[in-house]
Amino acid sequence: MKVIQAQSITQRRFRKSVTQVLYTQRSNLIKHFDDMSGIWVADVKYIQMPGDSHLYLRTVFDPETHKVLSHKISTFAFDPIKFRRQLKELKPKKELL
Repeated sequence: MKVIQAQSITQRRFRKSVTQVLYTQRSNLIKHFDDMSGIWVADVKYIQMPGDSHLYLRTVFDPETHKVLSHKISTFAFDPIKFRRQLKELKPKKELL
C-alpha cells in the first residue's frame, strides 16, 4: 500500500472500560514491603458480556509464589461477607514443629 500511496478507510475503534469508584483511591500499602510472606491479594474483575449480562471473576493471589490460590466466576455481585468466609477457609494450617 505504501508503494501506491493508498490508505485504509476502516478505522479501529477501541472501547475503553470505565471504572466507577465511590471512594477515594488509597495508596498501595504493600508496594514497599521487602518480605511478602503471609500477604495475599484479593481482586474482583467485572466482565461485561454480550446482551447486557455481567460476570464477576474473584481471585486470591499469593505475590510471593506468584500463584492464584483461589478463583470463582459468578453472575451475581460481590458479597464481602461471603468472600471473607472463603478467605478463612483458604488460610494455611500451621505446621507442627
